[in-house]
Amino acid sequence: MGIKQRFGNIFRKGTRSLIAPAHLVLSPEIIQQGQWANLPPDLLQDIIQSIEETETSWPDRAAVVYCASVCKSWRETTKETVRTLAECGRFTFPDSLKHPGPRNYPIQCFIIREPTTSVYRLYLGRSPTEDADDKFLLSAKKFWTLTGPEFVISLVGDDFSRASGTYVGSLRSNFLGNKFTIYDNQHLSRRYNAKKSPESLDRCKNNSVATISHELSVFRARGPRRIHCVMNSITVSSMKEGGGKVPVVLKNKAPRWREESQAWCLDFKGRVLVASAKNFQLLEAVDTLNKDVPQPAEQEKIILQFGKFGKDIFTMDYQYPLSAFEAFAICLSNFGCKAIP
Repeated sequence: MGIKQRFGNIFRKGTRSLIAPAHLVLSPEIIQQGQWANLPPDLLQDIIQSIEETETSWPDRAAVVYCASVCKSWRETTKETVRTLAECGRFTFPDSLKHPGPRNYPIQCFIIREPTTSVYRLYLGRSPTEDADDKFLLSAKKFWTLTGPEFVISLVGDDFSRASGTYVGSLRSNFLGNKFTIYDNQHLSRRYNAKKSPESLDRCKNNSVATISHELSVFRARGPRRIHCVMNSITVSSMKEGGGKVPVVLKNKAPRWREESQAWCLDFKGRVLVASAKNFQLLEAVDTLNKDVPQPAEQEKIILQFGKFGKDIFTMDYQYPLSAFEAFAICLSNFGCKAIP
């Protein structure tokens, strides 16, 4: 059946009749999209479900994103089919970077520091691969302001403007360089590649999601420091049933002194290879769990760990309730803290 037979000369929109040219020619793109959009819903869901289950790692997982780009019906079905990051542990769309990680296992990432440009890049994976085909997640650039260092976090590696559609958030330090605030630029999925108004920029500046404090021990530089994170956007009720509305508080796990090595030590399960003052593990502070005493396993559950893997290479492993953005920002505070050499 030809286009004229299928559509005729009159296109109806509501109660109005629009008169079309007798020899209307539709572009191949419109025809092709219409054909894909007319797939039976059950068949379409089976196709996307199959791709979702088989393409579990990048770069092959880009096929799921391509499905969402075909047309509106494909996009809606893809959004309904793809499971959340907490459920499957897989990144798919940019807004996954703001979603909490899985509850029962960590997502393994690594950070590459570029000292000459003050740029930090976050990748998915255990460590850099030789083929340079690592999945890029986020990047940050350190700027110096009158009040101290500030990190601007972006979806891309070469644009750190707040006016850009790729702006994700920022990490700001106080003048002393020992307290930091994470600011979240909300509506990531809605504003991806979109221009921003000055009003939206002002709103995101004031959206504080967490504060981080670095404190030296009584031994000063010779002893381990303390890290204290108040997650303003995460309540205790999200961590356990019946929890309160107070913010979740994270603290660093205290290292143990080993006489044989004459050093403070933590067990990073092989994820950290170089001793550094920047290495740390965060767990939930006991006093945020209401009056109930948590089980020993919950007390020792590592929510975020960060450590040096090699020259300018650092590992970052995180899980629920933190998102990749929040975990990355907490780790960045290590690079801006004046108390850490």
